[in-house]
Amino acid sequence: MQEPVSLPRVGNTLVLRLVAQETLADIGEIFAMFSPSFMADGREFHQERERDWRASGY
Repeated sequence: MQEPVSLPRVGNTLVLRLVAQETLADIGEIFAMFSPSFMADGREFHQERERDWRASGY
């Protein structure tokens, strides 16, 4: 079986890595693990604070 790989160069070294193939094929099973009462009341309200965007580089 062939699997996709990544071959990045790190300095003078080539590193062989398997490329993870993420899929949503099992999302239904994941959601089914939550109980019917999960977040039945919605989310709690939190006042949003002013953010300092200078640190993020934007």
